[in-house]
Amino acid sequence: MTDKPFGAKLMALPEIFKKRLFTVPDYQRGYAWEKKQVAELLKDIDHLMSDGMTLRHYTGTLVLSHPDGVDENNIFYIVDGQQRLTTLVTVMWILCKHLPKTEQSTFTALYLVRGDVGNERTVLCLNSDTQLFFERLLLGDGNIINNPPTMEAHERLIVSHSLVSKQ
Repeated sequence: MTDKPFGAKLMALPEIFKKRLFTVPDYQRGYAWEKKQVAELLKDIDHLMSDGMTLRHYTGTLVLSHPDGVDENNIFYIVDGQQRLTTLVTVMWILCKHLPKTEQSTFTALYLVRGDVGNERTVLCLNSDTQLFFERLLLGDGNIINNPPTMEAHERLIVSHSLVSKQ
């Protein structure tokens, strides 16, 4: 019997992200959440943060697979949960900018970008239709003047980023 890194169990975000990279395969649709779903997730996060009694929140299922079986880079394909994970990564990018400088590198290494200089990779890579736009949106702090949206998934990423930024 092989040792599996994931199973059907509840995990906290740091445990999910630790030493793992995530990829949305090209056969998956682009980012599809609308304002309503993003607002609901943000409301849940806000409730979790403001309620001193609530220690956990079930955010949904994340179904992952290895593209070619187990690999040494710990790259997982997202089979289900990409909308939620993409929105949470957007939250993490925006949250990171508000952390003290002394905490940003540790936070970034866990949730946002990994790899040696010149070989960095975002922890979450969306499908080829949306990845570059997603990176420019997040790194440009929502400024996409030189990179206008060309598809519905891009428009929805802008709405998501805007809602998260307002929180």
